[in-house]
Amino acid sequence: MGVWMLLLKLALFYGLCTFYGIVALVKLFFQVVFNGRTTLEVKARPNPPNCLNDPNLGRHNYIKLKDVKLHYVETGDRSKSLIVCLHGFPEFWYSWRHQLQEFKKDFWVVAVDMRGYGDSDKPTGVGSYTSEKLVGDIEELVSALGRKSCVVMAHDWGAFVAWQFATKYPEMVDRLIVMNGPHPAVFHRYIASSLRQFYKSWYTFFVQIPFLPEFVFRSNDVSLINRSFLSHPKNKLTFCEHDIEAYKYTFGSKGAFTGPLHYYRNIGKFLLDGLDTNTSIISKVKVPVLIIWGTEDKYLCKELVQMSSDVCEQCTVRMVKGATHFVQQDSPRIVNQHVHEFLKVLKNPNDIGSSLDTSPGLVGRVRNHLVSSVSSSAVKLSKMSVVYPIVGLYQANNWVVGLNRKLL
Repeated sequence: MGVWMLLLKLALFYGLCTFYGIVALVKLFFQVVFNGRTTLEVKARPNPPNCLNDPNLGRHNYIKLKDVKLHYVETGDRSKSLIVCLHGFPEFWYSWRHQLQEFKKDFWVVAVDMRGYGDSDKPTGVGSYTSEKLVGDIEELVSALGRKSCVVMAHDWGAFVAWQFATKYPEMVDRLIVMNGPHPAVFHRYIASSLRQFYKSWYTFFVQIPFLPEFVFRSNDVSLINRSFLSHPKNKLTFCEHDIEAYKYTFGSKGAFTGPLHYYRNIGKFLLDGLDTNTSIISKVKVPVLIIWGTEDKYLCKELVQMSSDVCEQCTVRMVKGATHFVQQDSPRIVNQHVHEFLKVLKNPNDIGSSLDTSPGLVGRVRNHLVSSVSSSAVKLSKMSVVYPIVGLYQANNWVVGLNRKLL
């Protein structure tokens, strides 16, 4: 029975990958027909835009770890508490430009290009981007910067890594701030009971295909950047032309997408790493956590916020109304305010815990109980639903990664 279930999962997995690949190719074909060969061209950008070398954002540096050399931008006084900023996809250190300027007065802020991104090393092969290596990079980075602990501020994929880092090395995390990035194991459970989230996550299947996603994302002069950052009216007001050029300069070169997409090609194992292999119980996050969430996220459902907070011993949640998935970039003033409130306890150790919303009141407690009960029931029912075998594809993905390593 187990073999047949694995074969079913693999068949569904490859079926969905193939389907989305065909859709992308058909769309690209018609774009070439109607727009000509310019569809396949990428504008030459030999020099970085001035904003990437803006001294107000900080100093560019490199640090050699065991496996890779990482690029980072730092600002602030090195004698003060350290904030390490981890970006998502498709981003790089520049996504923290507003926070670099805001927190340099009170903290030493380091915004890193994670492995495979920007000016950091881009090791080859899917196996170079496992959760163990990504979490290990952060552990080595903090130590190499001369610190025993730090504040971790992370978004999207950076948040996935940060959740696991805080779970594995709680003694190295003073505070954890995650923005529109659910706990990986929570995401795994939720997608098993939510067709809506499964639909929102369609791209995770498309990017499993070797080579094609990289080609599609670079087409139309790196059109993925426009779709990611300019598709919402709010983004058009907060992303300047030079911001878009900075992203296109970074992701426009050949091979720039391969490392980042290898994160997704390891996603099956990544989502399961947060679960106890014997009990499937999600390990509690012991450090104080702040979750900031843009309500107009088109990639992740809001229900993931409460579910992620439920696996934390101490958690503050701040919803940013009208903000998109890229909340720290399109609503920096509000986000920075929430972060300041959360971090003020670091300036007064006697106040630790005073700003944490661990007592949401009667209405909040009733709501949390209902959400927790419904979520628990949904996970149990999902094992009998049609969604669960499909979600098992993420587990089957662990086997697929082996094939991807040979191809990529």
